[in-house]
Amino acid sequence: MAHGPMSAEDSPPTCTASSNPQSTACPWPSAPRPAARSLPGSWRHGASEKSSAPQKSWTTGYKPCKPTRNASPPSRKPPPATPGRTREPRGKSCTYSQTAMKNDILYHTFLGLLRLAARLPLRCLYAISDLTYFAACHIIRYRRDVILGNLRHAFPEWDRQKREKTMKEFYRHLCDCIVETVKLLHMSDREIDRRIEVRGGDLVERTAADGHPIILYLGHYGNWEWAQAITRHYTRPAVSGQIYRPLHNAVAERLMQKIRSRFGSTSIPQKQAFRTLLRMRRDGQQSIIGFLADQRPNSGNLHHWTTFLNQDTAYAAGGEEIGRRTEARYLYLEVEKTGRGHYRMTFRPILPLQDGEPYPYTRGYMHMLEETIRHAPAYWLWSHKRWRFGRPVTLDGNNNPKEP
Repeated sequence: MAHGPMSAEDSPPTCTASSNPQSTACPWPSAPRPAARSLPGSWRHGASEKSSAPQKSWTTGYKPCKPTRNASPPSRKPPPATPGRTREPRGKSCTYSQTAMKNDILYHTFLGLLRLAARLPLRCLYAISDLTYFAACHIIRYRRDVILGNLRHAFPEWDRQKREKTMKEFYRHLCDCIVETVKLLHMSDREIDRRIEVRGGDLVERTAADGHPIILYLGHYGNWEWAQAITRHYTRPAVSGQIYRPLHNAVAERLMQKIRSRFGSTSIPQKQAFRTLLRMRRDGQQSIIGFLADQRPNSGNLHHWTTFLNQDTAYAAGGEEIGRRTEARYLYLEVEKTGRGHYRMTFRPILPLQDGEPYPYTRGYMHMLEETIRHAPAYWLWSHKRWRFGRPVTLDGNNNPKEP
């Protein structure tokens, strides 16, 4: 197709101001826009033809009366990260909420099952305990080597037959403790008073008369979970609690907190004990706090040693350290098992050992606990790895072992 010079008809139209106010033939933005008309979508409906001067737009030089809805908002730059902190990846909070929801479902499920089991009478629960004993002792053989090893070192004068007999009695008692602990979820005050005999409640009243807090030492002997029922046998101090080591499983931890709050006692985590008890003392809250101090300390806290059950034993002195700072008094809770599901608990004052060694009240408590264990060994927690670490050897100037 031949290309020739452009004629006047082919040239683009020139936009000029029109004398006709109704004319909209000019498409070019440089031309003045006529008066606004009632056009749907871009101009105001029902506007008068004799409206005011047109408004400019971003593209055509004239502005619509309503902003465009699909216009993208201005981009926002993320704030700069704080030095020393890393931003959490997207979706992490959702992961946490899912974990919390899962734990809540598991907690309420197991709590419902345990409450159903707790409604059974103890004679039915003891039948379950007998089945559990057979599985733990003869099938699973739960920590059998640990139990026999602890008994062998604690009672070297015993023969194998007596050690195995005590081990079987321990298995049976441990299974009874499990079902008795579950029973706390549905156990009346009348029944717990019938099964637990508490002596020495007046000793607690007299000890608390001077306003000082009380450190109550007890061991993993008998049913230590039922020991919280002693709060029904004294009126002072008003605040009762126990120091505990939190479990790693969040669901099991919540279940045990629910059970341990049966009689209104307060559970204080081990790492918060010092700060919490100092604050209570400063606020004038008199308290009696239970310490189960017969477990092995953490591997980084093996600084204090004594002889316990014929062996070198590390002990935790945190209870006595707190007692010194709060000017506390010290008591020992002696537990005796008088029958299946029946216990006698007696408050006794702790006599400090006068041998010049540090922490005389803690070592006095361990001496009293050893007497309780030797009286009826099967009711102590022999499955605990109490003597996992030995006493460190110190050398003299000639690199010879020094006597402890």
